[in-house]
Amino acid sequence: MIKTLRGLLLCAIGLLLSLNTNAQARQLRKTDSVFVLIKQYIVTKNPDAIYNLADARFKKSIQHGDFNDFLAKELFPLGIVERLAH
Repeated sequence: MIKTLRGLLLCAIGLLLSLNTNAQARQLRKTDSVFVLIKQYIVTKNPDAIYNLADARFKKSIQHGDFNDFLAKELFPLGIVERLAH
């Protein structure tokens, strides 16, 4: 009986670990997809598209025009984003 319970516990732990790994992989794919979009918008110098990707809390914290000015003065002059650091 103890061996059966131990086996079930190990199976449950394995299942939980695999679910967690899948969730992390899914989140990483989402992050990578957003990075690709932002990189494209930086290359095309499209601050409006980047701002539109943001959530409501971010938009509350900075006005659209201020965001555009910041990108034009600080980010776009730096050129192309080479890679995403995880």
